[in-house]
Amino acid sequence: MPPRPFRKAGPTILHRTAEATISRWPRRTLAVLLVVAAGVLLAGLPQSARAGTTSDFEIQATRGADGAAYLVRGGLQACDSSNNCSGGLAQPKSAGGGGWGNTILQVDTGIPDSGFRGTVSLQLSGLPAGVTSQTPASTTITNSTTLGTDGVGDTIFGTDTAPQLSADNTAPLGNFPLTVTATSGSISHSVTITVDVVNSLPATTLARLEVTGCATCNFAETFGGTPALGTVSVTIPAPASGAVVTLASSDPAVASVPATVTIPAGSTSATFTITTQPVTSTTTVSFTATLNGQTMGSNQLFVEAPPLVKSLTLSPASTRPNAGCCVGGDIVLNEIVPENSSGVVVALSSSNPAVASVPASVTVTYTSGSFGDGAPFTVTIARNAPAGTVTISASLNGQTTTAQLTILDQIGSASGNWGKHDHLLTVTAATNTPSDTLQVFVSGTNQLIGTMTNLGNGNYQGQFSLPANPGYVDIKSSGGATATIPITTVNQ
Repeated sequence: MPPRPFRKAGPTILHRTAEATISRWPRRTLAVLLVVAAGVLLAGLPQSARAGTTSDFEIQATRGADGAAYLVRGGLQACDSSNNCSGGLAQPKSAGGGGWGNTILQVDTGIPDSGFRGTVSLQLSGLPAGVTSQTPASTTITNSTTLGTDGVGDTIFGTDTAPQLSADNTAPLGNFPLTVTATSGSISHSVTITVDVVNSLPATTLARLEVTGCATCNFAETFGGTPALGTVSVTIPAPASGAVVTLASSDPAVASVPATVTIPAGSTSATFTITTQPVTSTTTVSFTATLNGQTMGSNQLFVEAPPLVKSLTLSPASTRPNAGCCVGGDIVLNEIVPENSSGVVVALSSSNPAVASVPASVTVTYTSGSFGDGAPFTVTIARNAPAGTVTISASLNGQTTTAQLTILDQIGSASGNWGKHDHLLTVTAATNTPSDTLQVFVSGTNQLIGTMTNLGNGNYQGQFSLPANPGYVDIKSSGGATATIPITTVNQ
């Protein structure tokens, strides 16, 4: 069975855990996370993979945890500890790390270091009317301009530059793409930032909307009728009045959410309950959160239908009663059991519990079996159980799945002796099948010595005249069982 798919994700990467998402980023991107201010995310990945290329560089931009860069009409100069900002050119601003910070253009030589050292010119394009730039025209990378190290200790050579834009009251409100082209000689690379022109910075902005099965769950899945959990996060702690976030579901008939959730003052997140309804097939539902005109989507929630038994297997499927006490059984469902489920109870039964007994039920949980969709159980075989077939059944949600267990013919206790005076070979044996016919052969051959007498209840005896002790004989049943026994010599 294939591994369980990743289902916990951020707003733009579906079916990925946060760790899985990070593992997909280039090594260069991970290095940036170590040197950029807390809460600031990457606006774009490097435009081309150049790590290791001789005398080359790359450019990328950072943006806020909400994915936005804000440009306030009238300009900004600084933001105090209460995030009150006014006057100046240090724009656009990015939200994250508990406050507002500058958007950053990072020009560096890659990991490993390409060896580039020199001046890189910066050219901005795409500015709408009413927006002007006072961004430095160039930046210079030297052996002294370092940005820290990456996760394996490699030094990052490069510079950080804050774009400096100003917008007057004629600048159109809304988004515009800002392209920054970095050039040195014949080398040229660019990055594009989406800038949001606003009249004032919002008190806080949405950073993440995530749904899971429960607070400790890794996956966004639940059985229909079982609640799931949503978490909405903001970039800056909510103001004194709190932050009221509007919620919506793509399919409220399957999974509904409250109309709003309030993030308390000073907090950066709040949870809410997702109410689900029973479904006949697995249904995916997504959600949105809206705050101060900003809307953010969630990862998908998988609402699963009631499961059925996909397979019931026995190992081994045939056995002799005295081969061991038990046979292993295994149940596999057609759905992975969600983490927030207490388990799926599958009823078990045997067509002949006196011969092969099973527990009344087995519970399949997220942690049982190999993939969270199965569970083992034990079939106990009665000692000296008669040969034949027993049906083992598993029932769930109106469906019954069966497997056949074959009890093989078996010769149990057997012994023999030969009288040195009367030359009589006496053989006794017992089987688990009273209707068997037992015959005695010279060991290792097809030479028949004789057929034993059925004494009833699975007991057999035979006396045969032989001129010499054969040493060993083979006893063979009509049901296919064989036993080889030694023959002792007695003084009679």
